[in-house]
Amino acid sequence: MSLLGRWRAKRGDEVLRIDRFAHGYLFAIGLAIIRFEFAG
Repeated sequence: MSLLGRWRAKRGDEVLRIDRFAHGYLFAIGLAIIRFEFAG
């Protein structure tokens, strides 16, 4: 996700929160927890 954020910044596009590593990590962990709950 951080690579996508750098690419967007180079193009002059708005960098979203999820484009930063920490927010991408939290997003992935959140989805993993939701998948774990529904799969169990």
